[in-house]
Amino acid sequence: MASIWFSYLQTNIITDDFAKELLAKKAKVNVVTKEGNNEFHLIANYIRYDGALEVAQILLKRGVSLTALDKKYKNTALFSLCLHTHTAQEPEYQKFLKTCIRKVQPSDWDITNKAGISLRSFIQEHGPDELKKFLEDVEYEKEHEHGWLDRFKNHLRK
Repeated sequence: MASIWFSYLQTNIITDDFAKELLAKKAKVNVVTKEGNNEFHLIANYIRYDGALEVAQILLKRGVSLTALDKKYKNTALFSLCLHTHTAQEPEYQKFLKTCIRKVQPSDWDITNKAGISLRSFIQEHGPDELKKFLEDVEYEKEHEHGWLDRFKNHLRK
């Protein structure tokens, strides 16, 4: 099954029912090509094709790495997805990108590729204002998500 999935991924035709069927049958995920691309790197170029977003959502649920680096450019999988969705006007693409961004730590947004560009710097320079604000909000939330718990524990210790 893994070899079928791997071969299928390399054809870059990962937007149809066969991909969904392979995933439903628990095909191995986080398969990396010799170029260092995982499923998200490969689907990124086709994310706006019919059915690709649905496959990407399944891959996300299956735990495909968003921080894997390709060998050629050293782009994270999330960066590759962002390159092809950050300006999409359709809300489903923005929602998916935001879900992916939430799945990683803000420090992962600062991983730079060979050109010295990180997800954070790319969004700050090229992203829509809504996405820039989203990054700020998520970073704030993640920095403070355990703050209330720490204060509560300190209160109990007194």
